Amino acid sequence: MRVLKSWRLVLLGLVFGMAVILSNCGTPSNTVSNNSSTSTTPAVAPPGALVYGAGGPPVNLEPGNITDGNSVVVIDQIYNRLTDFKPGTVELEPSLATEWSSSKDGKTWIFKLRSGVKFHDGTDFDAEAVKFNVERWWDVKNPNGFREGGKNYPIWKDFFGGFKGEKDSLVKDVAVVDKSTIKFVLNRPFAAFPSAIGSAYFGMASPAAVKKAGAKYGTPGSLAVGTGPFVFQEWRSGDRIVLEKNPSYWKTGTPKVNQLVIRFVDDPAARLAQLRAGQLDFTVDLTPDQLQEVQGDSNLEAVVRPSFNVGYLGLNPSYEPLSKPEVRRAIAQTINKPAIVKAFWGETGKT
Repeated sequence: MRVLKSWRLVLLGLVFGMAVILSNCGTPSNTVSNNSSTSTTPAVAPPGALVYGAGGPPVNLEPGNITDGNSVVVIDQIYNRLTDFKPGTVELEPSLATEWSSSKDGKTWIFKLRSGVKFHDGTDFDAEAVKFNVERWWDVKNPNGFREGGKNYPIWKDFFGGFKGEKDSLVKDVAVVDKSTIKFVLNRPFAAFPSAIGSAYFGMASPAAVKKAGAKYGTPGSLAVGTGPFVFQEWRSGDRIVLEKNPSYWKTGTPKVNQLVIRFVDDPAARLAQLRAGQLDFTVDLTPDQLQEVQGDSNLEAVVRPSFNVGYLGLNPSYEPLSKPEVRRAIAQTINKPAIVKAFWGETGKT
């Protein structure tokens, strides 16, 4: 459930693509801060700013090295991926890659890249930059992966089976064909590869910025540099991230706001209170029992859409009493699934 002040609805409709992803803002200089805000009252945002109440801080701002939703929301503002999804759908559309195709055996994928795109630090986006990013995620021996600093890129293995040289690795090779063409060679056919590499985890970061920051890249005291609609400006630990409009963004006419402020408000009740007080423009992930309260406030509008979230109860067949399918089936048949859904999610859940 997304909740926003109704007077900003028209503006938000122009700004957003999918879900809570505010895809459209940035500015060329980066500053960082480790200062934690101790004030209980959020500072007033400057004119032209849009303030989002996140459910908590991101783990980091490094593509390929995050798995949490709070990080994904911020990362999607700073970076672009090779492919993207049409708003509200799972249908692919061009992003940093303008077209893509596979070989007849489905093991080789060629991506043609958008020309003239620059990272926020002014360096060029090209096939070498794609190779740099992919290799640091995929190759455990790549020096730019900074694995000695604790980075392990778990989401890559989740999507692509394993790292370079591992028997389950989907990717066999990644190669630069020319400045605007990148080639992926797979160990086995995978028709969904363009969708997988275009998921929100795999934004393209500036190689120069990654090399400059080293193992600190994407942390509160460092940099986060992509090609996306917003440019990273400041991360105040425990309080907020500030992003500025990218005046040179390659998507004409966007972004629609000059500044995006992402405030960290862990408690759903506090998020709703700040929304009603005008300290936030919109928020997400309120509890189901808050829906009625939101609907009763004429200044708020609840935006409810089908979710990709799935909840389930797993029975472990390696546990001897549950090893027989008949036992597991009998247990499943005794569970009152609608009652559980209603208790936890009210009218917002479905069985």
